[in-house]
Formats: sequence, C-alpha cells, structure tokens
Amino acid sequence: MPQSLVPTRRRRAAARALVSGVALLLLATACADDPDSDTDDAADGEATAELEELDDDDDLAGADDPNGDPTADLEDPNDYIVDGVFAANGVTLPAPEGWSFDELAFASGVALALAPEGEEQIAAEAVDPTTLPEEVTFDEVVAANRDTVDQEPVVDEPVELTGASQAIQLRYLDLPTSEDAPEGQPETTSVVLLVAEREDGILGVFNYAAASEDFDDGIAELLLTTAGFDPDSDPATPQPQPVG
Repeated sequence: MPQSLVPTRRRRAAARALVSGVALLLLATACADDPDSDTDDAADGEATAELEELDDDDDLAGADDPNGDPTADLEDPNDYIVDGVFAANGVTLPAPEGWSFDELAFASGVALALAPEGEEQIAAEAVDPTTLPEEVTFDEVVAANRDTVDQEPVVDEPVELTGASQAIQLRYLDLPTSEDAPEGQPETTSVVLLVAEREDGILGVFNYAAASEDFDDGIAELLLTTAGFDPDSDPATPQPQPVG
C-alpha cells in the first residue's frame, strides 16, 4: 500500500490551509444550536479547531520521539486501499496514485487524503446523527452547507452514490479566502461537496477541495464515481490521540 509521500507536518499544514473557507469536511457544520447563527464562522471554526488540535498532538507526540514520528502507533489508513479505492470508517473514497491518507485524521474518524504536490484534499466522514450533541437530518446538513458560503453553487443537484438512499452535490468554484482566514490559505478555493444519507439514517459528507489553480476535474469526477458508504465497515468512534 502507498506510504506517506509528504512529511506529517506538511500534510497537517496543507489540510488546515484548505479547511477554512470551504463548505465543509465535518458534519459539525450542521450542529449550531441557533439556526440563525453565523454558519460560516461556525463551520470554519469547528473544522480548523479540530485539525489544529490534531496538530498540537503531533507536536506533543514528536517531542519525546527520537524519530519525530507521532503516527508510529496509529493504524495506517493506507492499508485500507484496494485497487485505488479506500474503504473504512463507513465510507469509500478514491485513492488517486501518489495520494496519502492521514493517520491522525483517521484516528479521529475522518478519512483525509492529500495530494503529493499542490494544495488538494479528498475527505469524508460518516456519522450516526443520534450520537451528535444536536441530532440533525439530511436536509439540515444540506441547508447548513449551502449557507456556509455567500455565493450560489455552480452545481446543486441530486446524485447517486454507492449505498446512499439520497445524496446532493454542491460544487463551488473560486471561493475567495476571507481576510481573517488562517495563514497559508490559497487565494481562492474550489470544492465539490457531497452530502448523503443511508437507508438507516447514517449521514455522510464527502468532498474534494483544492486551491483553484490546482483543481482537477478528473479528481472531482473520480470522487463522484467512487464516493459512497462502505457496506463492510461502520462509522468510526474517534479514539484519544497519543501524547508521547
């Protein structure tokens, strides 16, 4: 199976750089108590904070490790790639050649793959909504993600995903980065976001996000043809991160 092609710190920074200003990775997007609250700020804050927390764990884990590898004791998500398809934690995603799935994100229940060059990521998460602090529905997740950005999506339509009873594609091109975004973000970002629901109510969010100059229509189409729910695994229960 492909091993990590990019140093852990670089991968962490690349993931964090694409999070803020994208319509988003996590179902936490739909967990605001107040439906009239600033969804954009909430989504950016939730996702950025989670990745920054993982980055802090990265620092702590590497502090006493002479090899500086905080992922040494973590399960390698790249072991779940077969014939170019990742399947684990309740989801399936494309695994383009050379891309690497991140161990720390995987331990938190998120499948996150990063390109070996450029600013591109593929990500997914499946969640049982009854386990969330505020239970949400498919329609609420779709609405929350539509509200995350100011501009209208260039694509907003139903799609068919493996194992899903219903799914929606939202596609945004050239989203400008906000002035208060974390340092290191691209000037504009393009994203394909898929929100899906299984027959049993499990919800999933899948996306391909890239700096606009790196956006690849081929990867976007690969997401549409490969993403879905994995019938042979369940949504992950996040595990505590190692601290030394």
